[in-house]
Amino acid sequence: MDVISKEYDRRQLKLMYECLLSFQNKQIRLSELIGSLEFLLSAMESINKNLENKFLNEIATIDLINSLEIIKETEDKNLQFNKKESYELVDKTVVNLKKMILDLLTNYLKKPDLKIEESAIAVDARWLICSNCNDAWESVSYDAMVECPKCDQVCHNPRYKKLKK
Repeated sequence: MDVISKEYDRRQLKLMYECLLSFQNKQIRLSELIGSLEFLLSAMESINKNLENKFLNEIATIDLINSLEIIKETEDKNLQFNKKESYELVDKTVVNLKKMILDLLTNYLKKPDLKIEESAIAVDARWLICSNCNDAWESVSYDAMVECPKCDQVCHNPRYKKLKK
């Protein structure tokens, strides 16, 4: 199972996910998506080579399609390029990247991050309060870490220790 171990990398993954959503919503072009994904991936601190290569392979797929599209538009009118198949491959790759990111984000929350000191406050069996912004949210998670939906702060889940007894 691929995992990330730093809060900083979790934030990079969330930004990558937002870029993928922006592309799907036609708010950014494919070339912008590629540049953003490559930049955010290179900024990650704790990513292992295997996981980095998985991301790079997916990014290379959409980069190749983007390059072929540019070549087709500018130079070689005889180049065999099926736009429909290319768009389908881009869509499939974006879905793959989103799944990879969501899996990593989910797995990150399952283990305690000892570099984070803050803990959420349990109000009752269903509600937690963020120690950063004091916002309360409903959560039935028993994962080691929880994420505040208001400020995105990750903190320890006070319910996690109760399960370990």
